[in-house]
Amino acid sequence: MLREMHAIAHPSAVNLKSFASRLLRTSWFWPAVIAAAAWVAIVVALDPAGDHPGRFDGPGLTVDEAFDAGQGVLLADRLLAGDLAGFRSADAGLPDHPPLGRIWIGLCHELAWVLDPPANPGAPYSITCARTGSATAFAALVLLVGSCAGRWYGRCGGAAAALALVLMPRLFGHAHLAALETTVNLTFTATVLFLAEKWGAIARFGAQGGESGLVVDNWKWKHALGTAAVGGLLFGLALLTKVQAILLPVPIAVLAIFQMRRRAFPLLAVWGITGLVVFFAFWPHLWSAPIGHFREYLGRTTHRAAIQVWYFGRAIADRDVPWHYPWVMFLTTVPVGLHLLGGLGLCGPERRAWNRPRELLVIACTVFPLLVFSIPGVAVYDGERLFSIVFPLWAVLIGRGTENARLWLSSRWSPRGASLALALFFAGQGYGLLAMAPCWLSYYNLLVGGLPGAAKLGLEVSYWGDGVTRTFLKAVADRVPEGQTIAVLPVLYDAQWNELRLQSPILRARDLRLAPFGSKEASQSRYVLLFVRPEYLPPELRPPLDESRVLTAVRREGVPLAVLLEKR
Repeated sequence: MLREMHAIAHPSAVNLKSFASRLLRTSWFWPAVIAAAAWVAIVVALDPAGDHPGRFDGPGLTVDEAFDAGQGVLLADRLLAGDLAGFRSADAGLPDHPPLGRIWIGLCHELAWVLDPPANPGAPYSITCARTGSATAFAALVLLVGSCAGRWYGRCGGAAAALALVLMPRLFGHAHLAALETTVNLTFTATVLFLAEKWGAIARFGAQGGESGLVVDNWKWKHALGTAAVGGLLFGLALLTKVQAILLPVPIAVLAIFQMRRRAFPLLAVWGITGLVVFFAFWPHLWSAPIGHFREYLGRTTHRAAIQVWYFGRAIADRDVPWHYPWVMFLTTVPVGLHLLGGLGLCGPERRAWNRPRELLVIACTVFPLLVFSIPGVAVYDGERLFSIVFPLWAVLIGRGTENARLWLSSRWSPRGASLALALFFAGQGYGLLAMAPCWLSYYNLLVGGLPGAAKLGLEVSYWGDGVTRTFLKAVADRVPEGQTIAVLPVLYDAQWNELRLQSPILRARDLRLAPFGSKEASQSRYVLLFVRPEYLPPELRPPLDESRVLTAVRREGVPLAVLLEKR
């Protein structure tokens, strides 16, 4: 009675409470909260070299960010100016990747430059500003994965899937970089999850009438073909982002044919043709010579100089890396607890995931890239980056496993106790984010003893050079006299270290010059700056280093990632 009287007296308060209650019950609310929190946490920690001194340290400038940032800004400038001819010319100047991901980086750069311009810029673009593109794409990815898992497995599963993405240090680290990985993860995952969402209905429709039944309700055909076309649009966007999207057709086609037999072919045709039309229509570089330029594009990904990989203490060419490399990297670069939940998501205690159409598609698109990169002779390098597309899909299964764990715990404890136990469990998985910041790309889990264990086993500890952080550059500037030249290595392309100097007001203010180790300019230098990528270091500069020569270093869990040495 009192509640009814209160509702009559205060209808607005009751409506607000009802609205809040409905909001908390939606599948997307907690993923949206987690995505927003992740975006803020990333955006305030992007600065690699000092052009945004008011922010926290971000990962150091990684090896190839300058290509994506510079090209992205150039394409965005031409696009915003409505200069199609200039856009095509710029695109043709560096067509190693399709333009969509770089355009996104460029547009986010332009907005960030207006809202928070760099201090004392030394280049026409700011890596910090460009990194906001990946931060925003990652927030969208967290929301997408969490919302989808929430619809499938309930609020707990959705929140867990979203949180799992954030707690994967390598994926979180890539979200800080002006590179294409986070964007292709978003478009690849969107393609898979859209089809998975619709897969059960399409499979049931495709199975109607058996092998010979060809007359089915026209509305159902139109609905199925429309779904295939929308899926093809997403596939086209993935193709426009990065080459990893070519790994999608095989698992999707195999499952469709297995489940739907002949009825799969028109649906696959609509899906594939739509994707290819979008790809060719929105990449101007292909317009003048579609077949020739497309073959050149694929050739650049397969016919190029070999990249060396440091694996179990040996330098190995990318095409000679053992078959187990992608599996080892997958198993050792995600927190162990998340892997356990993913395994629970695969196996039970409810119905096995591979017995459900939508989960089977997610599993197939997770496993297939790992299988491809396990084939002898297929080049695999860049740590986990080439197959980082599998981690968001694995997060969906982690969400399923979390819901399975919640149900099991609730049957033995109270629901509140089960939720508290899972919250504490997830909090424990956040150790890597805290311990490795901002060098998240060097994270290894407990299966190899963390980063110290990985270093002892001879695994790569600093592939990208992200240990050369702003704080490290300040320490270098404090220890090296003004106007000096510093020998630097490894040198992976000519302009690599000059780009760091252009992006760093810290180095320019002290007039510190960077010269490739072994060059004439560096021969008289007393100082050597390096990041620990042993396959590209001379034997005398590979770990373990002479600590008496170390002037300053970036270490995580006791392992050096970037070092300033004094020559003796």
